[in-house]
Amino acid sequence: MRVYFSSRSDFGHGENAVSLAAAVRRAAGLPLLDLTRSNPGDPGLGLEPDVSALLALSLDVAARYIPTSFGLDSARSAVSDYYADHGVTVDPSCVVLSASTSEAYGWLFTVLGGPGETVLVPSPSYPLFGTLAQLAGIVLRPYRSVADVERGLAAGAVAVIVVHPNNPTGLLVAPHERRSLSGLCARHGATLIADEVFLDYTGVAGTRQVLPTTFASEADCLTVTLSGLSKVCGLPGLKAGWMVVSGPTLDRTALMGRLDHVADAYLSVGMPVQLALPGLLASRRTFQARVKARLAVSWGLVSGVASVIDGGWCAPVPVRESAVEAPPGEATAMALLAEGVLVHPGYLFGYDEPVVVLSLLTPVEVLSQALPTIVRRARGAATPRPSEN
Repeated sequence: MRVYFSSRSDFGHGENAVSLAAAVRRAAGLPLLDLTRSNPGDPGLGLEPDVSALLALSLDVAARYIPTSFGLDSARSAVSDYYADHGVTVDPSCVVLSASTSEAYGWLFTVLGGPGETVLVPSPSYPLFGTLAQLAGIVLRPYRSVADVERGLAAGAVAVIVVHPNNPTGLLVAPHERRSLSGLCARHGATLIADEVFLDYTGVAGTRQVLPTTFASEADCLTVTLSGLSKVCGLPGLKAGWMVVSGPTLDRTALMGRLDHVADAYLSVGMPVQLALPGLLASRRTFQARVKARLAVSWGLVSGVASVIDGGWCAPVPVRESAVEAPPGEATAMALLAEGVLVHPGYLFGYDEPVVVLSLLTPVEVLSQALPTIVRRARGAATPRPSEN
């Protein structure tokens, strides 16, 4: 008799065509200009983060174990101080530490939605959402407009995810969109989940100069704002993220009570990183300055062919493909790979139109070498979204 496995863990076994072709090319020892590297801790990118706060911990201090469901008070206060730098007041008691934003999503999906219930997610957006939703047994419904969100909430969706700025489109949620989304969530009793992992990477020279405003102070509806060390400090390996819960008092208290049980069941955030968190966040600016300098140069190189962005470190490049070619972006990505350039095909992020996506963290010499090949396939920069006056 065959062993039973949950359908929630059945993700198939096939890689996409571009990944397979890239693996073949690497195995053959052929040259490859990789424009998909986006881990800031990758030593090959030359953007080394600052870990001095972690190294400063003595062994006896790092070995202490103080189990607290939401995290150490000192670590939660450090997160509150981070938001003070963004111009908002966050009560440390409303901060919940997790090992990552991915884990935070898992907890929220568990608390907010039962199996088969719907969460609205922007499209295009990061493909990991699909994996996390499948593991939780919830259904994702993509949206592209506020009207889509209104229809989804009317149909019973329990939460709305916004990514601010979006990955990979690089666009911030506009103020009028934010007001509409929070109002709709309040009206339908839904939770607004704001993913702000790239919030610090806005205002780069050449991109749209839009003032980013965090959702951490949102009061009109129950709101959970996510971020973490992975992007803020370039330290994904230290495994520390956070949630900030805001909104009406009764809703906020109810969610915190449920999260208390979930977080206490895992206690997943390591003690050394919690102890080091104040120092790590205090030293983030040096790392972020290096990243922003790289982004500015990279954006200057690709701005003629990429869609206009507000922030983040992805650049979507619209390309020319015939209407019959599917999935969108794959034919171009395969053609570029044949010329030794690796990019992401847009369909992996949910693009319906032909787009390829590249990382602006790519070393400048690599990007410069690959750019002529990309330009031959690009159809020109997209028209920027108009600013709200």
